[in-house]
Amino acid sequence: MMALPASYGLYAPGAIPNAHMILLSHLESTLGDDTGNNSLSLYTGTLDTGTKKWGTASLKGTASGGGCKVDGNLTSFNWSGPWTIEAWFLINSVINQARIFCATDSSFSKPVLLYMDSSGHIVLTNGSSGITSTATWNDGNWHIVQAVYDGSGGGFGHTNLYIDGSAANAQNNGAIYGSHVATPYITIGARSVNGTTAAQWWDGWIDEVRIDDIARSASVPTGPYTIFSP
Repeated sequence: MMALPASYGLYAPGAIPNAHMILLSHLESTLGDDTGNNSLSLYTGTLDTGTKKWGTASLKGTASGGGCKVDGNLTSFNWSGPWTIEAWFLINSVINQARIFCATDSSFSKPVLLYMDSSGHIVLTNGSSGITSTATWNDGNWHIVQAVYDGSGGGFGHTNLYIDGSAANAQNNGAIYGSHVATPYITIGARSVNGTTAAQWWDGWIDEVRIDDIARSASVPTGPYTIFSP
């Protein structure tokens, strides 16, 4: 996995370069993407100003609805790697396979699924193979997850899962993640069924979602990211 300069992984007040960042959303009331690469829109989720990690709001879902849709550059991203998915999460109640992040296509071909299982473990999988955190994280506190895939070995890459900056599990030469072959559906806090509706909602809160096109090192941020162009 590529080791980045220490300055790259720092949160504000230090800004970070955006050369490898393809999504950065604070999930505020404007529901924007600081990189300018994507647009976000709510499914049935809400922006909660009362509970958030930082800023003025976070994305809130319930057992019966939630999530937001991502359109833009991320819909054509090649998930064969490398990449890093990062998000802060706080669970209200555990629903099996409640999605933190989901990238799939109309044929569900080699999706990227990041979710919590019915016992409170965090799972990163392609739908049939992946890794599961050894500990559970449904404890009523905010946590940060970083799912890292280096894309080596012709798609049989090295996968690492970090929670709060510590290794939660790893897999070498395991799951295959591939580029989308049909209409892509990118969602936060849910799984898109057909691009217009969602399921497997995250019952709780998600904040500060970041995706990079490199395999980043684990870190625990102390504030929201800001961006500058190097």
